[in-house]
Amino acid sequence: MKIRFTIDDIAAARDAGAIDAASFERLSQFLASRRAAAAEATSQTPRYDVVNLLWYAGALIVLGAFQVWRGFRPPPRTDFYAAR
Repeated sequence: MKIRFTIDDIAAARDAGAIDAASFERLSQFLASRRAAAAEATSQTPRYDVVNLLWYAGALIVLGAFQVWRGFRPPPRTDFYAAR
């Protein structure tokens, strides 16, 4: 289970006296650095969404239709090197 904290949650803990001001500053800087690192990491990872799925599904449909049109037979054998 993942629990996500925001700056507001940590500020509420500071106001309630659960943590001191120095701990609040360290935690807020840590959260800001993690948020920046997470934003950079998500911008660099490839995304696979519905558009990608439909693109590849369309390609499979085209390849399947070509095989049906050809009659499911293997390509003809050509002896390219034997003719020379």
